[in-house]
Amino acid sequence: MTNSKIVIDASIVIKWLVLQREEKVAEARKVVQLLLQGKIQVWAPSFLLVEVTNILLKKKKMSIEVMDKAIQEIKKTGIQFVDFDVSEIGKLTRLAVQHSLTTYDAMYLLIAKEKKIPLLTLDRQLLKITDVCISLD
Repeated sequence: MTNSKIVIDASIVIKWLVLQREEKVAEARKVVQLLLQGKIQVWAPSFLLVEVTNILLKKKKMSIEVMDKAIQEIKKTGIQFVDFDVSEIGKLTRLAVQHSLTTYDAMYLLIAKEKKIPLLTLDRQLLKITDVCISLD
């Protein structure tokens, strides 16, 4: 995956931060290593930080202090965050309906389609969109 451009979603970023044994952690951490080494370029909607914060607090039960540190580390990786352009709401909605996605997941897909680069994800629903989405396999 060297010298690549990709969009990543929260399912990948969470794997960078998990403390317990889960599948695909080593593969996800390889992605962040490549990013930190400047070997890949990565984009994500700025919403990724909100989504990861929610997962860390609600599902992973992290303390606010640990979660704050994790978010700061994510911000230092070099991910290029894209703010949502409200004029794109129609495209976003159509992608969500077409692929039976939440609008949150459709944000990642929208960026990938607009930049014409793959979306790296572990989300099963997104992985059904085989012309854009790729897994860590």
